[in-house]
Amino acid sequence: GVAGAAGASRLPYQGGDRLESSVTLRGDESRTEERRISAMRVDVSPGYFSALRIPLLEGRTFTNADSTDTPWVVVVSARAADTLWPGRDPIGQELKWGPLEGSTPWATVVGVVGDVRYGPMEQNDGVEVYYAYTQVLPEGLFFLVRTTGDAAAFGPTLREAVGAVDRNIAVANLQTLDAMMVESIWQPRLWGWLVGAFACLALTLAAVGVYGVMAFAVSQRTCELGIRLALGARPADLVRRVLLDGLIVTGSGAVIGLGGAALLSRLLTSVLVGVEPLDRVTFAGAAAIISTVALAACYVPARRAASVDPLVALRGGER
Repeated sequence: GVAGAAGASRLPYQGGDRLESSVTLRGDESRTEERRISAMRVDVSPGYFSALRIPLLEGRTFTNADSTDTPWVVVVSARAADTLWPGRDPIGQELKWGPLEGSTPWATVVGVVGDVRYGPMEQNDGVEVYYAYTQVLPEGLFFLVRTTGDAAAFGPTLREAVGAVDRNIAVANLQTLDAMMVESIWQPRLWGWLVGAFACLALTLAAVGVYGVMAFAVSQRTCELGIRLALGARPADLVRRVLLDGLIVTGSGAVIGLGGAALLSRLLTSVLVGVEPLDRVTFAGAAAIISTVALAACYVPARRAASVDPLVALRGGER
């Protein structure tokens, strides 16, 4: 029932905060450059990327041939490659984790993989440097197992398999990756639901207010509509004219509102994850709702006024 297994020093979504670390880069002419970046170092086994379905974008991943007797190699994330070597091919580049005088050996980049989220949701940099655990020999590893069936029900089978090797080894903190993801985002999701609820309430209040104002403005034109009917105007023409006037007002307000929202949305950039500040669907949806409500507020009273007898409309206007 196991489709893949691997080990890693950190787990996605629960890898802790990114560390402000020194990374020393070696140039093409033996020049060195020490940089400090917010990055995550992960020591992994050769089957890690295939087990987690992390795509290989360029080069290769680790193999069992990468050992303590061979030159050190690293695999970097796509964003790490863009950050450390912008505009250059990262394959074959050399880096040292830590300062130049540190004890970590130089390592050659042999592959580029997709970005993975290890730390909190608000950390959206995706800068990861992977080392082969067969070379660095970390003190401890988390083990990951990809199953062919239900992962949540695989616990007893996994414990039995480990117990068959050594009964003194306990399988602790057994979780599915989906459960880990849900656990890591419960707080931002709660804030998201609260903000979404207040946004829906604000949109509802705005719609009710627009409807009330537009309906009152059209009802004030009852006498005017009665005069037009008495002079031979058709009810459909009156309704069309009122809707056109309302559309002009609504369109002007929508343009001003969308412009102001676009400017203010820049303030939300730091708290958005996976969503652009200028989300077209959100902006278009809000504008469409307000416009529909405004047109309905114009249509209903205009249709009512255009369907009454002109004399009745004129008397109502006089009062």
